[in-house]
Amino acid sequence: NAVDDAQQIACDRIHGVDGPAGFFDDAQAHKALTGCLAVPDGLKECKVGKNNKKIKQHQDCGGPRECWRRARGLPPEQHRQQDARHRDHRNLDERIESEGQKTAANAGNRQLERNHFRRVDGKMIVQRAISVVHPGWIQKRKPGWERLASLVERCGSRRRQKISYHDLRELSLLYRQAAADYASLREDEESELLAGYLNQLLARAHGALYGSRKAEANRVLKFYQEVFPGIFRETLNYTLLALIIFLVSALTGFLLTLSDPAFQRFFLGARMSDTIDRRKMWTTSIVTIKPLASSAIMTNNLSVSFSTFALGITAGLGTAWMLALNGMLLGVVTAACWQAGMLSQLAAFVTPHGVLELPSIFMAGGAGLLLARGLLFPGLLPRREALVFYGRKGVQLALGIIPLLFAAGIIEAFVSPSAVPAAAKFALGAVLGCLLAVYLSRGWHRLPKREPGGKP
Repeated sequence: NAVDDAQQIACDRIHGVDGPAGFFDDAQAHKALTGCLAVPDGLKECKVGKNNKKIKQHQDCGGPRECWRRARGLPPEQHRQQDARHRDHRNLDERIESEGQKTAANAGNRQLERNHFRRVDGKMIVQRAISVVHPGWIQKRKPGWERLASLVERCGSRRRQKISYHDLRELSLLYRQAAADYASLREDEESELLAGYLNQLLARAHGALYGSRKAEANRVLKFYQEVFPGIFRETLNYTLLALIIFLVSALTGFLLTLSDPAFQRFFLGARMSDTIDRRKMWTTSIVTIKPLASSAIMTNNLSVSFSTFALGITAGLGTAWMLALNGMLLGVVTAACWQAGMLSQLAAFVTPHGVLELPSIFMAGGAGLLLARGLLFPGLLPRREALVFYGRKGVQLALGIIPLLFAAGIIEAFVSPSAVPAAAKFALGAVLGCLLAVYLSRGWHRLPKREPGGKP
């Protein structure tokens, strides 16, 4: 045999090893080693595989693309158009792969810090070069940085302009090239300021390429134009249930006050009851402190409404209690003013702001009942998922009433207690009520029915 002992070859043929690598000192050793290699059967019989046959066919007809065109029977003009598009895309891809991955060292004017290994008398030594950025390299790269900055500025301006597909590809290419340049500049201490500039430019470019759009006023406007009216109509049954609870409580308070005058003093307190007995409105103090009163009224309205919604997590008991309490208050005050002959004054005070405030309370109650629905009756969904699903609708419903409560607070402070004629107050209430009804009923016939799965 050409090779009898592998260990013997290792001992006889390798000499002078002073590091991790060695060399053969006998040029005839490869004959013995290669003589034992077996020749594949396919090569002995000169067989040609299927892939080689396809390659031969493609060479005969001018390449795989030309073979495909001949099979499809495409006209020459369409051939040239396809070639031009393919050539443009290929060139741009090659630029991205070649130039985008190059570092500054490939420009020829930049000496990167590197380790040079040398063998001297069988010993490995290390030679270190100094890191230097050539000014010519900076001048060569500067136009690309300026072009990247201009593209980023176009994408980040307030009046955003649509950029073409070619510009978008160019932005991606320049971003990758600038990232490679920044990696090289970081290694040079004298280029710290330039590296900082590129770092900021890359951060802006990254935001333009991969960042999400900022939340703008258009989203808020779209919510109040489309989402909130749709959620109101979709959850109308819960708002109606809250209205029923409110009306039943108001009727109960009205009847209890008529049957037992002591109930009025117990519920309203002695000070307010005495004011009504003297046939005076308790709202006269608001006129003297209108701005402060408006702020306090807004805060109170928001607090009551959001408490009504949040207490839905108590299986709806807290929501029902808040609705019943406010309904009872309105019923007792209405009965007390009716007995004192002040019903018209009460109506003139409540109507301007009540057409906005009362529906808001009903919708907040409906939002709380939605939470209770997800907690008590999850249906086919797991209880947690049902709570998230109905809770999201409740949050949207509660957020939608915020502008209504602000408007109601302003009207209640500046218009309702003022000396404006009662007819004007009733007219204002009628107009606001009609506008609210039209706003909430927009697109009623197009409302899709939604299931907990989220599909119409």
